[in-house]
Amino acid sequence: MSRLSVRLHFSMPLVAFYKKLSACGQIKRYLAASNARIMDGFLDKINSSDKLVLLDFWANWCGPCKAMFPVLDALQQEMHPQLEIVKVDVDEYLDLAVSMKIMGVPTFILFKNGVECWREPGTFTKEALKKMIEPFETSCAQ
Repeated sequence: MSRLSVRLHFSMPLVAFYKKLSACGQIKRYLAASNARIMDGFLDKINSSDKLVLLDFWANWCGPCKAMFPVLDALQQEMHPQLEIVKVDVDEYLDLAVSMKIMGVPTFILFKNGVECWREPGTFTKEALKKMIEPFETSCAQ
């Protein structure tokens, strides 16, 4: 089974379930308010941070995403305190993933002072990620 078919196999039922829930008036209002609070908190965190913020968009069913966990933990330890890593489960925060135009997982987006500096899908070694992130420690302009 190809990676694409695995993604469709798991994510399509979730999307259908989410749409079904959204069709109910009360649930729709609750989800909209909940997602708005999450989005506001998320944007506040990115905009107010003077350090680098690396977003890791992942899914529980994604093998490559799980393989990146120890890599990201090692990167966090090595680049602390100048880097903060925020993990975003795309199944739990579907609206956020859609608004950020996430087309596949894992996808990484790097922010500095609220500005998107870099975006890349896929898996990486700790050294490769660090090499891609380090040029942005001073500013987002390369």
